[in-house]
Amino acid sequence: MGPVQGIDVDDRVPLRSPGPSELLGAVRAAVRRLTAGAPSSGLGWGHAEREDVIAGLDGAIQALTLYRGQLLVAHKEDGRWGTALDRDFADWRGRASGTGRGPAVGELQVAEGLHAMPEVADAVAGGELTLEHARALTRLRATGSAEVKAALEGGAAADLVAKGKRLSAPGWPGRRRSSRPRSMRRPPRTASRRCGGAGR
Repeated sequence: MGPVQGIDVDDRVPLRSPGPSELLGAVRAAVRRLTAGAPSSGLGWGHAEREDVIAGLDGAIQALTLYRGQLLVAHKEDGRWGTALDRDFADWRGRASGTGRGPAVGELQVAEGLHAMPEVADAVAGGELTLEHARALTRLRATGSAEVKAALEGGAAADLVAKGKRLSAPGWPGRRRSSRPRSMRRPPRTASRRCGGAGR
């Protein structure tokens, strides 16, 4: 069968790629198919299969949380958000999501911390660290001294990533001074003590 006459196809015109809203619609449709077609209980589930699905959902939720954080940072930097009632971006996010200011502050802390520490973001995206690891390290960046923040953004985070791959999030980064990279350790203090009764 030869080519169809009367139809001129221009190969130079690229096909339109779906936009963000269309892609999100496909994700939502996939979620509906999963939840409707595979109820959480009932027949058809094997023990191993359920564990595989749970692990797969953990990975999907982690990937989507990272992506949402990237969007939040970009939206904050864009500056076109909120109303006169919003004091800052956390106010807007808490109101828009319905979760309130506290959770929004924590969410933004993780998003901005991962943006500033790409080594950590890459490790979470690759499944080497969990979001709980990310929360622990970005909290350290947000609440630590200027010296700690500079060290983390200057490469010390890579050392903690290596340690975090071997530890669960609750024990990392450890509180013990020796568990931190050398670039984040404070020099030892030298205390001078006066000897009472000197010269007696």
